[in-house]
Amino acid sequence: GNKTLFKELNKIIRDTLIPHQFYEGKLKEQDRRHQKYNQSAYQLEPNIKESPGGLRDLQMIQWIGKSHFTGFTLEKLNQKKYLDTQNYEQLIKTDQFIKNLRILLHIIANQNEDRLLFDYQNQLSQFLKYKKTPHKKKSELLMRDVYQAINFTTYINEVLLKKLNPKRSSAINVIKNNKYLVIQENFLEISPSFKKKSIAPYIFDIFITFQNHISINSLGPKLLVMMQNAVKEINPAFRKDKKNQEKFLSILKSNDKVNRTLRIMNKCNLIGAYIPAFGKIVSQMQHDLFHIYTVDEHILNVIRNLRRFAKEELKHEFPDCYDLFKNYQKKYILYLAALFHDIAKGRGGDHSELGAKDVDNFAKLNHLPIEDHKLINWLVKSHLLMSHTAQKFDLSDPLIIEEFANKMQNKENLISLYLLTVADIRATSPHVWNQWKATLLKNLFNYTLNYLDQDKLSSKDLISKRKEKAAMFLKNYNIENHHYKALWKNFGENYFYRYTEEEIAWQTRLLFSHLAPTKPIIRVRHRPNGEGIEVLIYQKNSRYIFNKICHFFDEIGYNIVAAKIFTTQHDFALNLFDLLDANPKSISYEGLFKYIENELTKRLKENTESRFIKLSEKSRQATHHSFDTKISISQTEQSFVYQLDVITDDRNGLLSLISDQLT
Repeated sequence: GNKTLFKELNKIIRDTLIPHQFYEGKLKEQDRRHQKYNQSAYQLEPNIKESPGGLRDLQMIQWIGKSHFTGFTLEKLNQKKYLDTQNYEQLIKTDQFIKNLRILLHIIANQNEDRLLFDYQNQLSQFLKYKKTPHKKKSELLMRDVYQAINFTTYINEVLLKKLNPKRSSAINVIKNNKYLVIQENFLEISPSFKKKSIAPYIFDIFITFQNHISINSLGPKLLVMMQNAVKEINPAFRKDKKNQEKFLSILKSNDKVNRTLRIMNKCNLIGAYIPAFGKIVSQMQHDLFHIYTVDEHILNVIRNLRRFAKEELKHEFPDCYDLFKNYQKKYILYLAALFHDIAKGRGGDHSELGAKDVDNFAKLNHLPIEDHKLINWLVKSHLLMSHTAQKFDLSDPLIIEEFANKMQNKENLISLYLLTVADIRATSPHVWNQWKATLLKNLFNYTLNYLDQDKLSSKDLISKRKEKAAMFLKNYNIENHHYKALWKNFGENYFYRYTEEEIAWQTRLLFSHLAPTKPIIRVRHRPNGEGIEVLIYQKNSRYIFNKICHFFDEIGYNIVAAKIFTTQHDFALNLFDLLDANPKSISYEGLFKYIENELTKRLKENTESRFIKLSEKSRQATHHSFDTKISISQTEQSFVYQLDVITDDRNGLLSLISDQLT
């Protein structure tokens, strides 16, 4: 272009630009952009231009730099001592890496695409000549480098934007009895009088000071750089130092800023330096379609969720977790369990067992009390147990609760695992947690707590109590024992193992005058304790009932999240289905309930076979992860009952397909 015009334009900009207004405006713009991406670039398909730590954050440095002084270049940041040589060289390297990656991404995608989708990660890693290892694919090694570049960009963006602030105050506030730290604005900064080359001996003291001062919300730029430089001095001798051990545990035992402190520490690579096993999972991907974050980001999100239980202003999110956490004596146990629960991901083998061994090593090195050590070890080993039980088994069955309670052993274990499980599931992805899972976990917790409180009543005693409670519910509707005595007798004793007292009361109210109906009875209601709807189906038993029901719900776009299939002693099918709308939308529930009751009745009365349902395509993400379908069949304690387990990708029509094969 015309050089003269370019110079004139630059002069106009220079003459009209007000540096502090430009700085504040761009900072707000960056904050809004970061909020759009949930303040995280560590998702498995990051946007390398717009998300935190992406190209825009590197460009922010240059834009602010150009407004700060004439003739700005990245090299001048080094010359003017804004950056030391090590960070300057890393900045140049990172800038080039992200730019080159974005260019290649556009070429491979053949369009303007800034998201590192799974579709392109394999092609990029192949083009850049990454080589797979026994435990990691080429694409995983590429993405590890991407996340490390993102982490450095996030760190250097914060350092330089703080240094380049036109309104940066030089005023400092001295901290009482502290010779090497000061407060500058709302940052904790290194004192001008501090002359030592390294802050390594004071790392944990600095974070303790950070936690103890409410007005401080981050670290100053000089202190951040010194923290980063001190990482290489965290060696075995540092880890064995008893004072350092006590200080690290003190950080976890604090009542304030635990989450923020750990995030700053991870930004400066300090957690991985102090706990080497953690360093191995920094920037590591997870290929399970539940987690959308890197392992270290997920772990920190779990701790963030635990900390949210402590905040009264967030009590409405999880009132029961708030109360339990408030009365939890040693909260650091939960934070350590969170730090270690996924620490062995990517090594091959059972990550729960391997993580428990890492707990043992840490506990011995850091002289944890034996009881605390045992509980953390148990939590890491068992961290999947509660979600697995809640989502896979019938929680109305007293035998399931008894078995789970025996694994819990005591109330402390149960409460600890419940808090950790809720925090863990919510940290996988915004889309994984829902009210259905919340209700399942809460029910399992409450049933098990009642069992432990009642001195482990036998299943027979629990059934008696269930009948008594159901009878009390029915009495509120003026329904006496003689009204439903015949119904309960024909349902048989096993019926009371399958359904809760509330479900028994509801079903009895509907059916006590319809012991042997000639046509299906179908009733729909909102689920009593959560989102979704519940459908009761009662009719003479026949071979194709389950198959027809599955096909019908697939056709109307509802996911079956739970089903209780029961056959009475007089050979009637009594089935209860819990459903969630696959595509939530604003609907008239009154109309929906009538539609299901009428249309499903027609379908069940038909003699024709079920309509063919085409299995939906795998999701785009699922096509890039290899999952081997696993099918197993095992005999239960009842010799005539078998359990079929199918592990595969979830898709619309899957249950219908399975029922087709079993019919």
